[in-house]
Order: sequence, then structure tokens, then C-alpha cells
Amino acid sequence: MNQPLVLVLGGGGPAGHVADWSRRTAGQAARRGIGLIVADLPENLAGTAGLPSVVETAEADYRDAEACRALATAIHARTPLDAVVGFREYSLLPAASAAAALGLPWNSVESIRTARTKDLCRAALAAAGLPQPQCHRIADPKDALRLLESRTGRWIVKPRDAFGSEGVQLYEAGAGREDLAELVGAALEFSDEALVEEFVDGSEYSAEGIIVGGVPHVLEITAKRTTEPPFFVELGHEQPAALPGAVREAAIDTVHRAVRAVGLTHSLFHVEFWVTADRRIVCGEVHSRTGGDWIHALTEHRRPGLELFGSVLDDVLGRPVHLPVADPARRAAVHVAVPPAGRLTKVLGAETARTEPGCIAVDVVARPGQLIAPLRDSFARGAVVAAGTDRGEDAAALAGRIAAGLRFETE
Repeated sequence: MNQPLVLVLGGGGPAGHVADWSRRTAGQAARRGIGLIVADLPENLAGTAGLPSVVETAEADYRDAEACRALATAIHARTPLDAVVGFREYSLLPAASAAAALGLPWNSVESIRTARTKDLCRAALAAAGLPQPQCHRIADPKDALRLLESRTGRWIVKPRDAFGSEGVQLYEAGAGREDLAELVGAALEFSDEALVEEFVDGSEYSAEGIIVGGVPHVLEITAKRTTEPPFFVELGHEQPAALPGAVREAAIDTVHRAVRAVGLTHSLFHVEFWVTADRRIVCGEVHSRTGGDWIHALTEHRRPGLELFGSVLDDVLGRPVHLPVADPARRAAVHVAVPPAGRLTKVLGAETARTEPGCIAVDVVARPGQLIAPLRDSFARGAVVAAGTDRGEDAAALAGRIAAGLRFETE
């Protein structure tokens, strides 16, 4: 029997959680006897050297749908592919386009475009009967001024299709025309259009899951910790989230409905939501990928034997998928370390931190020479520490203690 062959767009990674996705995908594919062709930018392909199951690499811009479709077609003509997949944010649409061109199973182009375009996603969720904040599409600051000049309360200004909290800020209606114009301008740096959304006041969570046989399965609920407004940068994650049973079940049902409403049929998902004071569940964004910040590692720690990326490959190849249950004694958490302002000169203590019991990862994001400015998005943080416990110990406290061993020297 021939070895199944899967093209992974954006399947490399030089460092961080993206490189860990690459390593886990390759290892989990190898255990399944699946061959991988990894297509990525040259600097990312360097991280695939020596990985098991990688039978070939190809230089390609995984963000370019047309180029990826042409590459997949050329590979398929000489060596038939069994699947085309992508797990990185900007590989999602190219993977859908390439799979559709070859008649291979994956999420449709329409579903990915709906998920990635925030106002389209809101419309799909509202059409499915799920509570949604008001959402208005804005082309320039004048549109925002006209919209909010007679309104009150708090509003979110954000790019239409970016990620990682880029360009997302809070606006108090009536705060000033100049303030609003500045916020819309900041959002438009990351997208051709901006959105003005009604602020949802509630605790933030996310649901991590997988779609098997077209059916969504929530694997874990993650509690989030963010900076205070006006920015909403993630500073920590904790699994399992401490939600009352009835609220948890309502959240899982809402997330399943949201995934179906957007039209996703394959792969992993990461759905953000709020729980309001009156225990309403309000969906935020729906992502057809796993969460960042090492959330994939937290989820696998909670469920011993779970292989997220290998399970996706099993599903897309029509194989049985095994989803181990969560171990109630296991806890997992992420703590984000924030350096002091200034020009970063050294990061000390990372190697020692990685040897601490329970440490899953110490991902130093900031680099010497970088100017450390106030946090505005997820790309301006210092380090991400992931940790896990096995006997009910506080994983968030453990991650915090490990992060405290890092030292950032600035000038």
C-alpha cells in the first residue's frame, strides 16, 4: 500500500509555537505512516531539517493563494496528493483554494473567508440565532464619526481581517473626534477596512476543538487574562477554565453551533467567547486553526495521548480518529512575561527556566536590540511560558514562577 502524501502549506517555522506545530505535525504524521511535503518561505523551511515524515520541501509563500494552488497542482500532477492542509493563519485560505482545485477534502474557500473576515463571521453567527454585538464596517474615519456621533457607551475599533490583537482598541463614545480618527487609522494599518463593534462586557474564554467527520468536538475551555483597555493583549491562559457546569455546557453548545454556522468541516478550531454577568454566552471570533501562545500544548497536556495535528490528518484521510479524555488531575497554563520599556540588551535565565519541573516551553519572543514599547498587540511581548502539572497543582502559579526566573535587561 502506498504511503499517503499530504502537502502542508506554511508547515515550517523558525522558532516559537509555530516551530512546535511543525515538529508535532511531523512526528505525529510519522507515527501514522504519512509522508509530508512542506511548502513554506525559505527561512521557515530551515526548521524542518531532520524532521521525520518530511519527504520533500518546497519554497513558496504560504500566504499567496494563487501560488499555492499552482504549486499543489504541479505536485499533484507528478505525485498524487491525498490532502492539502494548513495550520497557520495566513495559510488557511491558500490551503482551502488548493484543496478545492484538486478536489480534495478540506474547509471550503467560502467558510475560511467567512471565518477570517470578522463582519462576515458576525453575520453568519447572527443568522444562526447566536447573540452578537452590533458590528459596522468602516472605510475611513469619517464613517466612524457619523456612526458614533449620536451613540453612547463603549465600542471596539478593529481591523476587518487581522489577528493577534493588531489594531484593536477601545473607544468611549463622545471621547473626541480626534481620538476616534486615530483609532480607525490604527486599525486601517492592518486591513483595508475597519470595524466598529459594540463592546461586550464579560469574562473572556476560548474553546479549543477539532472537527471529526464533519462534527465539531470541543476538547477544552481556556480562561484568558488580558491587559486592561484600551488594548486587549493576551497575558495568560489557563486550562481547565473554572466554569460552572451549566455555563460550560451552554458554552460548548454555542461553540458547536458557531463552527457549523461558519461552515467549517475539517481541522482544528479556536473559538473566542465571553460569559457576561448574567451568564449569557456571546461568541467572538471563530478561527479554523488552533490557538496561539502554546494553547495546543496545553490541550495535549490535559489529554494524555492526544495528537491534535495527527488527528486532523487521520480525519482528512478518512481514517478513524481517537480523542483521549482529559485527565481531571492535570492542569496547564501560559504566563506572558513583559519586559520593562527601553532598548532590550539581554534576556537571561531562559535555559535554566526550561529545566524547571513542569515546564512545557519557554518561548522568548523579544530579541536583543528590540525597542520595548507599551503593549498594543501580541507581537510586542517578551516571552511566553507554558507549564503543566499532573496532580491538581496550580499550573498558572507554576508558569508565573518559571517566568519570574527570566530577566530582561534594557537601556
